[in-house]
Amino acid sequence: PRSDQKRDSVRIRSWRVISLAGADLRRATPRGSYQSRTGNEAELAMWAGTVKLAGRRYNASVSINSSLVHWRRLVILTRGARLYPLRMAFRRSGAADPRRASRTATLAAGIRAHHRRWHPDPILDDDWAVRLVSPFWRLAAHNRLLNWIVVDQLLGPFHPIHTENVLRARYAEDQLAEALAAGVGQYVILGAGFDSYALRHPELAGRARIFEVDRPGMQALKRQRVRRAHGGLPAHVTYVPLDFETGRLHEALGGAGFDARAPAFFSWLGTTYYLTRPAIRDTLDSIAAAAAPDSRLVLDHLLARHLVPAEGLPLADRLERLVKRLGEPMVSEFTPDELDGELARAGFAPLDRVPPDEQARRYLRGRRGMAAPAPNFAFALYRRTAAVRTGTAG
Repeated sequence: PRSDQKRDSVRIRSWRVISLAGADLRRATPRGSYQSRTGNEAELAMWAGTVKLAGRRYNASVSINSSLVHWRRLVILTRGARLYPLRMAFRRSGAADPRRASRTATLAAGIRAHHRRWHPDPILDDDWAVRLVSPFWRLAAHNRLLNWIVVDQLLGPFHPIHTENVLRARYAEDQLAEALAAGVGQYVILGAGFDSYALRHPELAGRARIFEVDRPGMQALKRQRVRRAHGGLPAHVTYVPLDFETGRLHEALGGAGFDARAPAFFSWLGTTYYLTRPAIRDTLDSIAAAAAPDSRLVLDHLLARHLVPAEGLPLADRLERLVKRLGEPMVSEFTPDELDGELARAGFAPLDRVPPDEQARRYLRGRRGMAAPAPNFAFALYRRTAAVRTGTAG
């Protein structure tokens, strides 16, 4: 039957539900949730039905374990009886592909692509993210039905993480804009992933040099996708391969033409919580060794658990389980004082701190359509001082 839903809405008209991984699915609701005797929160085995999307009716069938680890296949049968099988790359076992994209970097870029495509007033206008992500995420960003399934349903509980992802990038780029206006001519992105700042700012060629630092396999894939989308690599970008657990940042940057005598802006987002504290200290020492006085460093970090409000702990726990299943567990957290202490030993003084409530005040006031920021992440800005450090090389 025809749906009475207004344009751009999705309504499931009929369902077929089977069991998967031992879950006994008792009921499916029109929003894609379910009831299970086992109580598993992320096992939607299959639904099939008719949806109305932008004035057209579609038949849709989805077979998923929505933990984002065991996704088997997502199949959409569209009008005209064309079948589109989309296989997810997430696996628990098997040899790691050295050119495989970081799963968290892929999710972060997918979130930015979704935000730019579907939010009426995007905080971060990242029009290149959709061109750098995998074909699945590219389709999810463009296809309203698939976007609804993936972002609104399967990733719906993580919307505060989506907000944090967008806000941390916006905050870093705001601080970078001030540094560039003050004459800084070097920008270092640590754990660059699918960051697209250089592609969005070709006008910086000749004015500033951008150094993207990431693990070799991830960076090789990034360069491949940039060539495909851009027709070549940007002339003002230098790609610096580095394993943060074993390599030395200042040595890698020095070999890539970085000028350690001139101030620079360092961005270290979405990375610290995946590193051990010794690896964080080593990286800070290497940043300090490369950073001239008055250089800036922006980073985000996981807040110590006792600083997370009680109502935010279920989300924090769910996120930790998710990234652990994706093979990239979060292993480091800090109080603000602990973080300041780590930065002070490396020769950095605090300039700005942005906890979750301040993130909302600065960027979400009067803005609709975005969840509150995740309660367990904060941003901070530091300045490289001329003080003698107690760390290693500097």
